[in-house]
Amino acid sequence: MELDKDQTVMSEDKKPQVPNPRFACEGCSVLLDVNDGDRLVFARLSGGAILKIENKNYSLKPLIGAPFGSLFQVETGEDGSFLSRIFPIKQENSSNNVMDDSRDNREIVDTNEAQNLTGEEMKPCGG
Repeated sequence: MELDKDQTVMSEDKKPQVPNPRFACEGCSVLLDVNDGDRLVFARLSGGAILKIENKNYSLKPLIGAPFGSLFQVETGEDGSFLSRIFPIKQENSSNNVMDDSRDNREIVDTNEAQNLTGEEMKPCGG
């Protein structure tokens, strides 16, 4: 599988396929939260992209193919330190065993009903 310049996935039979929008793909721009809000970094994913944390560089390649919202931690192996994905532990719920993994708001429809104050009511507030 390879990506062309328009971010379309080309399958083995050369038929274009749209990448899954829930998974980070090569060329995606992502916002990385380092050390639980200590630092936020925008990065574009590629096989050669790196992120410097403290004094070490880490490849962002493990992020490619991971669902948006995934958690990663630094681990040390024979070849040095690297980013490794953390998989959440499923917690059984007595009423529902389905784990909802939708971590974005793209399905929310704005109906303009969230604002309860009128313009006149906002003026006394300093608006």
